[in-house]
Amino acid sequence: MYTQFYSFSEEPFKDTPDPRFLFLTESHKKALDSMVYGINNKKGLILISGEVGTGKTILIHQLLNGLDKMIKTVFIYHPKITFEDLLKTILLELNIPLAGQNKTSLIHQFNDYLTQRFAHNENIVIFIDEAQSLRKDVLEELSALANLEISDSNLLQIVFVGQPEFEFKLNSQELNQLSQRIKIRCQVMPLTKKEARDYIDHRLNLVGSSSAKVFTPEAVSLICRQAAGIPRTLNLICDSALRIGCQFSEKKIDVPIVKKALNEMFIQELKIPWFPAFGEKFLSRRISYSVLAIICLALVIFLGREYIKSTPEKMALKGPIKQPIVTGKVVPPSPEIKGDFSPKNVPIPAFDKEPTTPKPPQPVSLPPSPLPQPKIESRSYKTIKVAERDTLSSLCLKYYNVSNSTVIDHILEFNPQIISPNLIMAHQKIKIPEITESSLIIESSDGKFKVYLGTFSKPEYARPFKDESVLQRKTIEFIPKKVSPEMTWYRVVAGNFDTREEGLEVILDLKKKGILPSFGVSFKR
Repeated sequence: MYTQFYSFSEEPFKDTPDPRFLFLTESHKKALDSMVYGINNKKGLILISGEVGTGKTILIHQLLNGLDKMIKTVFIYHPKITFEDLLKTILLELNIPLAGQNKTSLIHQFNDYLTQRFAHNENIVIFIDEAQSLRKDVLEELSALANLEISDSNLLQIVFVGQPEFEFKLNSQELNQLSQRIKIRCQVMPLTKKEARDYIDHRLNLVGSSSAKVFTPEAVSLICRQAAGIPRTLNLICDSALRIGCQFSEKKIDVPIVKKALNEMFIQELKIPWFPAFGEKFLSRRISYSVLAIICLALVIFLGREYIKSTPEKMALKGPIKQPIVTGKVVPPSPEIKGDFSPKNVPIPAFDKEPTTPKPPQPVSLPPSPLPQPKIESRSYKTIKVAERDTLSSLCLKYYNVSNSTVIDHILEFNPQIISPNLIMAHQKIKIPEITESSLIIESSDGKFKVYLGTFSKPEYARPFKDESVLQRKTIEFIPKKVSPEMTWYRVVAGNFDTREEGLEVILDLKKKGILPSFGVSFKR
């Protein structure tokens, strides 16, 4: 252990939800206050969402330690169960002997208990962590369970805590009623750059040290950039760097040690800047600046045109206008995934074929992309019209029964007119591609093959692939893809494989294990 070497009283970066180490940002304070308000005022259903590792679970533990004694709580942290099993768990956690085993008797028993506790002015709160794992039928049953009211007060408070995928699930038609009954919604945001630095210093202060004593400023900057505002990732990188620093007897962690820690953790060093979300005020400020810039540009163009119209003789005297010489770096387009989206076993008559039209040669020669450009016109897809309340997430749930960044990326590949995964226009037509195993095979220019594992908002989310036996001795690459002006995702590919069949065997093996995000369930027509 490195605690003695660095004179720490204990490990500063333990990845456990210990309220003693809670670092409250404005976003965390807002989420905590929202839960306290919703519970005390018996608002019924509350939703706290946030990316993996942003500190949602530690907020629950902090709240549990500070609630009034008249509030009885149940903490569910493995929600991948049936509604009957969930009811049994809740009753047992409340020390209620089970009077029966079937769903009807369990519901009656729980309702009676809620009515009795309400008469004694007690409040029952169910916290469900990782709520995105709840099945839709369980959510529908929970909605009915939370519907009990007396004198306009909810007998039961349910706090859903989960990843953004839970919001996508709530957008489905069958859960529309549940979504409308959620009175309080709050999102835990990633840390800003300043908050990330303060977070590291806060943790080190609690164990009798400081970031200035342990890390060089450059090392802190690299750690914060790589973690991209995720507290759990900050913990992992700092803990790994301290362990390596102790091994090399380095009293101060510098950039080479951090880079070694990143390599051991299977995190590729990011060269792009990190722009975390700073909240609604920051977003509105950015939008205002953008609008102002557009207005100024339009004004310059307008005045320029008027000037040219008013002084044609001056322009003629000066002779022909020379084309301006623009110098700069040509940025290659985001790499696309080459593959065959056409189904192999089942005919899909509803899908269209986009006509092949020759493209004129481009005047500017772009550097080659890391992956070959796809031949979209040869793939199968269906064209749909976007409804008023549709989002890319809801469309993924409708046509694939799963919503994640990988499936959304499949749609973005076919629809270059979509400038952000968070924005599609009503009434526009978009293409929904077929996703098959063979479509995840990428043919390289050298005749070798790679497999497309998925698209992730953070490179570390692809870490489980490192331990897969079928990918041992294969190179796993992270290819940045700009999906909006503010957002970069990472396509993950593995190779090389000598034949297409070899790559397909790997895809089938990973699909069977349920770890390929392209396949939630079979494609819906």
